[in-house]
Amino acid sequence: MLLFSLSLVHAIDDDIELYTANNNYDYLLLATEWAGTICKAQKCSYAGGINRNFFNIHGLWPSQFKNPTSPANCAQGNVQVSKYIQSGTKQNLARYWSGLFSSMDAFHSHEWLKHGSCWNSQPNQIDAFFKLAMNLASRYNAYALLSHAGIFPGKSYPLKNILQALHNGYKVNGFSVDCANGYLKGVRVCLNKSYKIINCPQGQKASCPQMVNYPAL
Repeated sequence: MLLFSLSLVHAIDDDIELYTANNNYDYLLLATEWAGTICKAQKCSYAGGINRNFFNIHGLWPSQFKNPTSPANCAQGNVQVSKYIQSGTKQNLARYWSGLFSSMDAFHSHEWLKHGSCWNSQPNQIDAFFKLAMNLASRYNAYALLSHAGIFPGKSYPLKNILQALHNGYKVNGFSVDCANGYLKGVRVCLNKSYKIINCPQGQKASCPQMVNYPAL
């Protein structure tokens, strides 16, 4: 399987299979977004340090087959998320999981409280959650799969070519490609509890026209 080199994310533990999780979900949804499109629609005041050869992470969401929007908000009480994130992790978050148009602390607090806490609700696991998400986004990031197929930002491409490039890398068909006004907005994939890619329950979805604009960042 063609996978994005983990070397792009520095100082992150590579042994993602060792991370422990809760049992109140069936799979994980990894949502990534292309900042070139996001930042055309609104001003991205917090995107200065992002990696331009990477689909920015939107979130890693524990999900249930019967209700993909559950579980949510599994933490008990108020948690100051930022104090549990190590300085090295914060540096990597600025590159790979930027809030783009919202502050890092606000965005990451929201993502852990709503989603990460349902992976593991213990505050001492907050840093591990963000490291895990960045590792998975690096392993399955769409930018490398598209570029391997000769699909680079700054041009328009047939949707079928984009879907084929992603299928060739992921080896599954059940993933989502999102567009906004004809621009490539994001890619979402599903993972089992061993963090291996699987077909998403809803199958392949693409909210895109036949020709997709992949804007430069």
